Amino acid sequence: MPPTPRSATTSSHPPSRKKKSNKINFPLLIYGSSVGWMSPMTLILQSDESPRGRPFTDEEISWMASAPFITSVPAVIIFGFVVDKFGRKISLLLCTAQFLGCWTIKLSSHEFGALVTARSLVGVGIAGCYVVTPLYTNEISDSTIRGALGTLTVLSQTIGNLLLYIVGGMFSYRSCLWFSLSLPIAHMLLAVTIPESPAYLIRKGKKAEANRVVALLRCRDEYDPLVLREMDNLNQEQIQENKKFALKDIR
Repeated sequence: MPPTPRSATTSSHPPSRKKKSNKINFPLLIYGSSVGWMSPMTLILQSDESPRGRPFTDEEISWMASAPFITSVPAVIIFGFVVDKFGRKISLLLCTAQFLGCWTIKLSSHEFGALVTARSLVGVGIAGCYVVTPLYTNEISDSTIRGALGTLTVLSQTIGNLLLYIVGGMFSYRSCLWFSLSLPIAHMLLAVTIPESPAYLIRKGKKAEANRVVALLRCRDEYDPLVLREMDNLNQEQIQENKKFALKDIR
């Protein structure tokens, strides 16, 4: 016999839900800082004080600026597969890993090829962020705050841009790189506490684990009526999705 649900004394918008959404949107802040890096650093890269020892040409800067948007196109398709195959949490960590690789390469080498490679990894991270983050946020939040949490997508990116404009204008080239490297490292550590999406767990047949995650996100017991009702809705959505695939197979 299931234990009696404790009375819900929590607010309608539990703080744990918002904190987890902030952690999910952290890669977008890192993406914003990665894109914003070009603006303050271009003047340094094209000056006589360039870390390479000689100024970068306009053509080289152009390639560095455009590289992320070239690699992001195929990466979107890849992440569309990865997010369903391996889950939202692993996909989110893969996004962060791209930015971690980007800053590590920039710290290791100042040559044109290395910087283009690093910027190309940013493009892969961009694609992953915009595939995983909105989906993940939607699946862990309820309809009452989904719109508010959705605004964090653009806000996080904008804050990342602004952050690098400020840091890039105040500190040296290498200091800026070390600061930027600290952001993906911080997210890797914080992301350990993020649960997998309940919708993904149900899709994989892990209903008991999904029930625990819903209870955690809503700050309630596993047998709380609100949790059980949400689990029922998720199960019904999965049944409807399976029916759609079955109809496609028949046709």
